[in-house]
Amino acid sequence: MKLRKPTKTWKRTRTQNLIRHKSGSYYARAFAGGKEVWKSLRTSHLSVAQAKLAEFLKEHRKRTSNGNGEVSAKMTFGEAATTHLRNLDDNLSIKPRTRDYWREVLLALGKSWPGLNETEVRKIGQSDCKKWARVYAKTASPTRYNNTAAVLRHVLNVAIEAGVIYSNPALVVKRAAIRSKQNSLPITKKFNAMIAEMRAGPQSRLDKLCRLGGGLSIHRLSNRRSTTNRVARRGFWRWRDRPARRCRYRHEELGIAPCPANS
Repeated sequence: MKLRKPTKTWKRTRTQNLIRHKSGSYYARAFAGGKEVWKSLRTSHLSVAQAKLAEFLKEHRKRTSNGNGEVSAKMTFGEAATTHLRNLDDNLSIKPRTRDYWREVLLALGKSWPGLNETEVRKIGQSDCKKWARVYAKTASPTRYNNTAAVLRHVLNVAIEAGVIYSNPALVVKRAAIRSKQNSLPITKKFNAMIAEMRAGPQSRLDKLCRLGGGLSIHRLSNRRSTTNRVARRGFWRWRDRPARRCRYRHEELGIAPCPANS
């Protein structure tokens, strides 16, 4: 009985830094600070893998050249958040109230995600961000939710610039739709009921309504679809630049009784 040779999990290719898994997927392997850095290229095609490998090596060299030797690979989210707040303080174009607001949002993020500040950045995955977003979206307003998700992405970008991680897991968090408020006018029946209530109310309400109508009678205000009412409105706008006497004559010509408060 012949023994089968064990299948190798990883197989080298002719392209440097490109490794093929036994499943057929390609991975990129590089080195930083004497340690291996692996990244899945998410493809089983050699030509596509070579193109993605070139992009990965370009970003890897950029992060390695800009990396800080004092930054630990075990950077926590709280440490990255402190660096982010320091960058906000150094940016003089941001107003102090804006800085305070982003601090409040960052504090709300820590309360909505227990243990986040003590978690290592490299251990935060896309599934963790989706789980937080799914829960937080049910309790926060769309504006607050979007700003909190933006702070999460900005803090993780600090870790990317430090070379701790190579991609932002919070990019999977989608923005919430913000719906503008729609003002609805009362229907004719409800409007007439409001006018009737004002008629029966104290005299002060009637005076306020007459002042709002520019000296028009309350009867004309209640009939919004009347042609005479539209003419009266035009007379009101002309009255704004005329003396009070001409205003009174104008309404008398139209056959509309002026308000006692403006006569």
